[in-house]
Amino acid sequence: MASPQPGSPPLAEQYTPPAQDEESHQKEKMVKDQTLRNHSRSHTGEKPFVCTDCGKAFMQAICLRIHMTQHSGERPYSCRQCSKSYPTLSKLKVHMRSHTGEKPYFCAECGKSFADPSLKDLKNHERSHTGEKPYLCSDCGKAFSRSSSLACHQRIHSQNKPYQCEQCGKGFTQLSSYQSHLRTHSGEKPFLCPQCGKMFSDPSSFRRHQRAHLGFKPYPCDKCSKRFRQPADLAVHERVHSGLRPYRCQSCDKAFVASWDLKILHWGLFHLKCQSFVIALYCHGILKILCMF
Repeated sequence: MASPQPGSPPLAEQYTPPAQDEESHQKEKMVKDQTLRNHSRSHTGEKPFVCTDCGKAFMQAICLRIHMTQHSGERPYSCRQCSKSYPTLSKLKVHMRSHTGEKPYFCAECGKSFADPSLKDLKNHERSHTGEKPYLCSDCGKAFSRSSSLACHQRIHSQNKPYQCEQCGKGFTQLSSYQSHLRTHSGEKPFLCPQCGKMFSDPSSFRRHQRAHLGFKPYPCDKCSKRFRQPADLAVHERVHSGLRPYRCQSCDKAFVASWDLKILHWGLFHLKCQSFVIALYCHGILKILCMF
């Protein structure tokens, strides 16, 4: 490159950027306007893009296009490692983390990690620490931390149990409960503890068992120093402080904080007089767990 002649202005001052043509300028303006309109709808709640198949409405056209793949069954993005396919590239990328084990999103409270960039699972998990339950049942007022949990709960009021066992006829409100139940017939136990080799038929029992090895108790009582491995255990313990005893014996009217106190301890010892049954539970370690409360 030739150096500037003596007395001429510096090269930076000599450079003049190419003029932006009118078409490029209009395109840029359209993108900015569209972005502003999309953002404005988050305040107004406007959903102008409506699905012609089911009537569901969306704020953005791209969201409607993704939704329409549920009706068309279109899944153009396939995983090369397994047979699963997805309607969007972003969903495929999330799925790929199930093969790589990558979980880049962390809970600041306990360090648990998640793979989904939508952060939905992380936000739901964080509510287990904060106790936030924004989803209320309109029938009984019970609150839930997840919208999916509320939807399953509402089936109790409507008596809707869409998952029926063909072997025994038992109905379930949740697919996961139905799948776990099927394993009671097949004897399948696909969840293996790597520390002790014990096997489980459902993932919730497996997770509870793993916490026993780790000593991990992420659910603290705000009234005392006790901590618990799962929210259900904390809920039972909190009744000790509140005095709430929702489980009442129909024979003697005595009330209890937990269903197992009524069904196992009270009925087993006092009504059935079956002391050997209770001793057997203790020998298997079940009563040791129950007596934590």
